[in-house]
Amino acid sequence: PLPPASSSTRSGLGTIDTMDVHVFSLRERLSFWLSTSFYGYLWNLFTLAACILSMCAWTAMTVAPPEDSVGWLAADAAAHLVFLVDFSLRFAAARKKRKFLASLPVLLEILSMAT
Repeated sequence: PLPPASSSTRSGLGTIDTMDVHVFSLRERLSFWLSTSFYGYLWNLFTLAACILSMCAWTAMTVAPPEDSVGWLAADAAAHLVFLVDFSLRFAAARKKRKFLASLPVLLEILSMAT
């Protein structure tokens, strides 16, 4: 389900469908879609799996020799990408509600990728 994209106005010629003034961006549509309970639970499970994959990749890269860790490095990069998408959606929601503490995971993820 998406937010309403059109409205009807009545004029002398009958009913005319017009576009609403507010145009929803892709991020707003995604956050609206993920706010429903079923898809929200699926997304949280997906990010939990990415978290576990990232921790396994970090552990394997610290123990294994560098030539064996190319696959784990790719898995870690993919997990970081999932985190960035997830946290950017949460950051957008937090900015709308003006809650700074909810935006901290985004900053922590960017810092962890920079190190």
